[in-house]
Amino acid sequence: MPISDQLAEAVRLAQRIKAHGGRRRQLQYIGKLMRDEDAASIRKALERLDSASKHAMRVHHLCEQWRERLIEQGNEAVTAFVAEYPQTDVQALRQKLRLVIKEREKGAPPRYYRELYRDIREVIDRA
Repeated sequence: MPISDQLAEAVRLAQRIKAHGGRRRQLQYIGKLMRDEDAASIRKALERLDSASKHAMRVHHLCEQWRERLIEQGNEAVTAFVAEYPQTDVQALRQKLRLVIKEREKGAPPRYYRELYRDIREVIDRA
């Protein structure tokens, strides 16, 4: 963030303050410090953070959708996934998928379910 050290410290302190009155006074102090800051550069930095956050959320949803599709549709979905992401290790993906299905049948904790998500995320991030 393109802000002064004094403003950054005031913001960190405000995050730690729990008392309503003290927090309100700290926010007023931050407002006073903000008058001397460049609002346009702060706004641009916040927009960049927001767009990065939106992108991360889209990727997260895409990974979740692929994971559910792979579990529900099996080999058909694996073929579609590999067609879209050719750098995928097909054998490892199929093995992890089998482990997820066994895990669900046994009612075990979702260890491989989470690992499948991480594997999908890694492939999509590399693409």
